[in-house]
Amino acid sequence: MALLALEEHPRIVRDWVFGITTGDYVPRVAGFDPWVSLAAVGVLFALVGVGAWGRYRRLT
Repeated sequence: MALLALEEHPRIVRDWVFGITTGDYVPRVAGFDPWVSLAAVGVLFALVGVGAWGRYRRLT
């Protein structure tokens, strides 16, 4: 269930990039590394992109 906490993944990646370790986020408490959150953000970005591209293709 921790991987479904989609609102916290961008925060984890931001904190990872800037070296901030103050937040206790659900995926971190569950034991996931920051790269897992980066992968979750990437997969979500890809799914939204494919969905938008598919909808655009149906319009033409």
